[in-house]
Amino acid sequence: TDPAVGFVASSFTYVLQSGQEQDERDVLTIAEALKGYRSAIIGKWHLGGIGLEGYQPGDQGFEEIAYFDHGGSPYFDWQNKWKGVGVTGEDLGFDYLTDDLTERAVRFIKDCSKKKEPFFLYFPQFAVHSPRQAKPEDLAYFETKPNRGWNGHAMPEYAGVLRGLDNSVGRVVNTLNELGIAENTLLIFVSDNGGIDRENATSNAPLRAGKGKLYEGGVRVPFIAYQPGTVKAGSVCDVAIDVTDIFPTLLSFVGQGNELGELAFDGQSILPVLVQSGPYPARDHLYWEWDRYDWGEGELVPDGRMQAVRAGRWKAVRPRPSAPVELYDLQRDPAETTD
Repeated sequence: TDPAVGFVASSFTYVLQSGQEQDERDVLTIAEALKGYRSAIIGKWHLGGIGLEGYQPGDQGFEEIAYFDHGGSPYFDWQNKWKGVGVTGEDLGFDYLTDDLTERAVRFIKDCSKKKEPFFLYFPQFAVHSPRQAKPEDLAYFETKPNRGWNGHAMPEYAGVLRGLDNSVGRVVNTLNELGIAENTLLIFVSDNGGIDRENATSNAPLRAGKGKLYEGGVRVPFIAYQPGTVKAGSVCDVAIDVTDIFPTLLSFVGQGNELGELAFDGQSILPVLVQSGPYPARDHLYWEWDRYDWGEGELVPDGRMQAVRAGRWKAVRPRPSAPVELYDLQRDPAETTD
């Protein structure tokens, strides 16, 4: 009940501190930091205490086009559930949530391009979060595959939701190219955690474990940057970065990097790597901490705090407070099989 502590009710109902009287401080968002940019959110917020007044995207610098302040959302008939806990926007006539949000993203990009407004679009799709509800044609596409499951990916419902996301990304990229603004736009694709390693939903092989754990299957995720003419197509960087690097990278990208020295960041700009103008400023360590939960019998069961630290090729993991520390050589053993 006290937003100043950073969360309300359950451990999955966070609030992003907003500078109100009951808060200790205001969290500066990318939308607030960017000067001269039109910033919007479309998709998953999950940072406002499930509709808590004063803690929504509009209070953090975003234009609220369509969003839901919750961890997951149904993909069909979602509008009624969103009422009071988000913004649905006008009815565009789409039955499937991923398609609806994609259309809104495309319209926002086109409107900004037409008005020649620089923009920042935060577009966190709900796909591939549960519930696993795919469109009938996407579900059928994977149900009939003769080689289904050969690589550990055997759930057509999960694959169908992912296909919807894949098409969404493709439509955004095509829109940037069709408008002729791809070369002036940096597109970043990143996941918030590894795939779920239970219920046969998906596979992170050869990486160990998945979402909710600090082994590589839980914390190592795709990071893809796209900008023709600036980011070299097909290039690969094997240096470990962190999602917190996105904030300072974007400020540097738009020429507002002078502000970085005045702000307290966990991340650091990776722009030199993206544009291949210099080396990545290596950090000494990466740290993780997670109030670990095990999923058993359909319920979340508290199981203590999980911690991990990485230094170069070495990674130490403490699965729970009472457990001994495990040490892995990620260069030789990325699957973390040998302590």
